[in-house]
Amino acid sequence: DEIKESAEIISQGYKSMTRVFGLMAVVVAILGATGTWLFARRMSNTLRIITKAAAKMTRHDLPRLVHTMDAVNEGDFSVAFSFEHEPVEIVSGDELGTMANAFNQMNRALANVGAAFTTMVANLRDLTGLLELKVAERTSELEASERKLSSIIDFLPDATLVIDRQGKVIAWTRAMEKMTGIGSGQMIGKGNFEYSVPFVGKRRPMLIDLVLHPDEALEQQYDAFRREGNTLFAESCSHQLKRTPVHLFASASSLCDANGQVVGSIETLRDITQWKEIEKELIEARCMAEDATRAKSDFLANMSHEIRTPMNGVLGMTELLLDTKLNDEQREYARTVQTSADALLTIINDILDFSKIEAGKLDFEELDFDLRLALDEMAELASIKADEKDLEFANFVHPNVPSLLSGDPGRLRQV
Repeated sequence: DEIKESAEIISQGYKSMTRVFGLMAVVVAILGATGTWLFARRMSNTLRIITKAAAKMTRHDLPRLVHTMDAVNEGDFSVAFSFEHEPVEIVSGDELGTMANAFNQMNRALANVGAAFTTMVANLRDLTGLLELKVAERTSELEASERKLSSIIDFLPDATLVIDRQGKVIAWTRAMEKMTGIGSGQMIGKGNFEYSVPFVGKRRPMLIDLVLHPDEALEQQYDAFRREGNTLFAESCSHQLKRTPVHLFASASSLCDANGQVVGSIETLRDITQWKEIEKELIEARCMAEDATRAKSDFLANMSHEIRTPMNGVLGMTELLLDTKLNDEQREYARTVQTSADALLTIINDILDFSKIEAGKLDFEELDFDLRLALDEMAELASIKADEKDLEFANFVHPNVPSLLSGDPGRLRQV
């Protein structure tokens, strides 16, 4: 504002001096030669002072002011400017006095311009120094933060790379160097999908690029792909890293600054080749086990059917024998044979039940039976082997246990 006000004063002074010089020309024309000589003697001292000061102002001060402004405009705030002139003495109130007053006002205005400009340059110099200090501090903080982040990322056990929004590599960890055989110095700063060459043999987008630029066609090229929020997961097989295929599990996500603005993306890769081989072996082992189980079940089922046929013949003949005339001892023996045959048939059915258990199709019967009678029949069968070893086999049921129950007596005999 001070510079603008001073410029207006200079403009007005210049206009006043122009009017004075115009009036002087009129006076000279009116007075003629004698009058002009008298008028010139009177104003010679004032004009000499003004002319000398104006010459210095025009040839020295104003060019120096312009040079100083140009230097500041180019960023050099070390320059300074001062403007000092002795004022012209005002000896009359006529046109010469008006011209001298206008010159003094212009002189003071130029001095004010120089002082205001010098103050402005000093303020700019202080502000610039403060800004440079702040920028240096912030730059140092950012560099320290980047070094810390790089150290953390470099410590990750999984191969990791980080790119900025322009697709240039800004982090390439030791694990990534080990996986690809390419040092970080060869990859940092590279763009144009250079980081994909070690994995696919050519430059093309990878999972880390799909975070910022989704591509459905590229997503379908992965063996497995899923998206959870801003994080991507995928499996792929690389034929470039080693002589044999390498199965990789990758995850990628975006990176944001303190203001939440996306500044890049990060991807980690893990070699899961060994896991894939173990998974394949487990699948093969499970298939073999299932085949063996089916073969065993088929064998047991066939054998049980083969044994059941003659057992049905034994049971049938025993029933026919019991219908004939037998003494008490013979009848008891025949009933024991019948009971044993029934138990053996139950065992054969149990073999079939074993196959049902493996198939998850085992069913329990629900029948009304006498507990004590079922236990006596079981004890009668067991006592035959006990007698061969001169042992006595007996069973005892507590009186408080009920006799009539509902359930599966065959399963109870198995217990």
